[in-house]
Formats: sequence, C-alpha cells, structure tokens
Amino acid sequence: MGHKCVLAKIPFFKALLSETWREGQRPGQGEEPLNGPLNGEEDASEALEASVLQQSVAEVDIDGFTKDGVSIEIFRKLLDFIYTGSEDVIPESPNDITELVVAAERVGVTQLVRLCERDLIVFLANDTEGNENCNENARALSDFARAYNLRRLARHIDATLALS
Repeated sequence: MGHKCVLAKIPFFKALLSETWREGQRPGQGEEPLNGPLNGEEDASEALEASVLQQSVAEVDIDGFTKDGVSIEIFRKLLDFIYTGSEDVIPESPNDITELVVAAERVGVTQLVRLCERDLIVFLANDTEGNENCNENARALSDFARAYNLRRLARHIDATLALS
C-alpha cells in the first residue's frame, strides 16, 4: 500500500494504479458477464453499461519505455528519484541524462526533467572551455531540447552557437 501512495503522485503511475487498470489484461478481458433479465434477453442499458465498463479500463504500454531507448538502469534511477527526491540519481553522462529526461517526461516528473536540464546546461558550459567539439555537442542537444521543451537549455545552446 505504501508503494501505491508514493507512485500515485505521478500521473503515469496514478493511471496504472487506478481502479480502471487491470494488471496484465487488455480492456474487456476477464470481465464478469453481466446478468441479463430472467428471460435471457439483454436489456439495452445493460449492454451500454458493459460497453462503457470495457472502454474505461486503461491500457498503458509499459514496453514503451524500452522502445523509447530507456534502459532498466535509467528507469530504476527514475523510481529512485520518485521515492527519495535525491539529485544523486542523475547520471554524469549526457547521454544517460537525456535518457532520464525521456523517462521522466513520459511519466510526468517535471522536477527531475528540470534538474536534468540544469545538468545538461552545466555539461555544455564546461564543454565550451577548450573543447573543439563544443558546437557539435550543442547542435546534437538542440533538437532534443526543443523536442522536450527544455527552454533554458535551448536558450543556452542558442547563445553558445551564437558566440562561435
């Protein structure tokens, strides 16, 4: 029950843990048939109720994380952040940080997205000091920043590229 309370604060997990989510089932699977009138004819309102019940069961594709390139290690870091709130979960590698942004954005952990954005800005700021690949790294992160609405990072990239 404690896990449910912690995870239910996050929109993605709240949907997973809602009453309409049935773990391991597709919508409509495992539904108990509604009992019709005694004469065996199904009443129209009962048919409508059964249809609404089947449509209200949420289907969430958990495999989407791995399809988006999020590793189990990064997913664990996401869960660690949800439970602890600790910035220590943010990896040092910019590639891993972008992977964490994808996972955090997908589940709605905006605080972690912003912390990762900050670390990517720090990476680029440190990268500009005596590094020939600075513009290449900035360009590589530019599309990512815009795709994930990382405005501060996008502004930093624009300023970095304008200076070169």
